[in-house]
Amino acid sequence: MNEDALALEEDPAKGLLLAVADGLGGLADGEVASQLAVETLLGSFRQADPADRAWIEEAARAANAAVFAVNLIRPLSGQMATTLTACLIRPPRLLAAHVGDSRLYRLRGGRLERLTTDHSSSRHVLTRAAGLDPKVEIDVLESGTEPGDVYLVCSDGLHGTVPEEVLRRSLGAGGAPEACCRALVEAANSLGGPDNITLAVARIGEEAA
Repeated sequence: MNEDALALEEDPAKGLLLAVADGLGGLADGEVASQLAVETLLGSFRQADPADRAWIEEAARAANAAVFAVNLIRPLSGQMATTLTACLIRPPRLLAAHVGDSRLYRLRGGRLERLTTDHSSSRHVLTRAAGLDPKVEIDVLESGTEPGDVYLVCSDGLHGTVPEEVLRRSLGAGGAPEACCRALVEAANSLGGPDNITLAVARIGEEAA
């Protein structure tokens, strides 16, 4: 069962939205939680005011509320939850919202940087996820973009399997983002592919200068 969900949508007035949600495998219906979170996020994106910088945090909170609302009518043994990492790329700015251990990376000038912090303990147990409580703390990031930047949003099926040096080389190899995604999936599978692998890659073109 694939418990990951992906959002990839572009609006000329709003920018490019990338998001990954990974349903918690230890709970029930992780695939339902992740899909609901992504659908709620996409709905918020489609209705957002292009000038509103606060919408991505509000959208992540809405995704949490949507999953929690379903949990309210389910037995405790059937509770579900998901990670959610989303970024809106609108050069020269990037906005991101994050909860859980899916990740957002940036490659700039050959240097790979993780822009999100995992919400997990030393034993890789999540300490924060969407859907378990009526409110959840959302990490929000705002950053500048530069021509040539490459951004990667991914579930732990990728970053938990493929070393960051391999991520860096693949993202820096050039070519179409689709080819990069395929190469990274192949790399994860060659290393055993123990979990669902979901990712999106975006590259900022020189015309964004």
